[in-house]
Amino acid sequence: PPSAPVNIISSVNGTSVSLEWGSPLNTGGRSDVIYDVLCQKCDKDGTQCEDCRVGAGGGSVVGNGNGGATDTNGAVSGTVGGGGGLGLNGVMVARTGAALVRFIPQQTGLTEPWVTVLNLAAHSNYTFRIVALNGVTHLSNEPPQSMTVNITTNQA
Repeated sequence: PPSAPVNIISSVNGTSVSLEWGSPLNTGGRSDVIYDVLCQKCDKDGTQCEDCRVGAGGGSVVGNGNGGATDTNGAVSGTVGGGGGLGLNGVMVARTGAALVRFIPQQTGLTEPWVTVLNLAAHSNYTFRIVALNGVTHLSNEPPQSMTVNITTNQA
């Protein structure tokens, strides 16, 4: 397996953060290194943390945003399920009406060493863990190597 990513650089802009990092110094002799980004929202002293998406509705998001099916005349039928749906501009919205944390381009399986995270809560503490993986990481008895960075968001 690869060693941990290096030199994480974070840039906070209100309630979003851009993260960039360097490739592992040791790729495990392979070129198929990918990255997963784990995100936790923490209390002020960092003792209580939860997954970034839990506080925003726990992933109970329903399909097409109109809460049901559309018939051939364009009429909407059905009801919204337990979560939200797609709101304005295709942003996922949780039960609470808050936008769900969003990862650009994605949260897992990143082939490039960067990610932008949107819709974080204002004035909140977050810990991001960048995990380096390759095609044989799952065969190892060692846990995947990672590096963490702590950030605090600004006002919305």
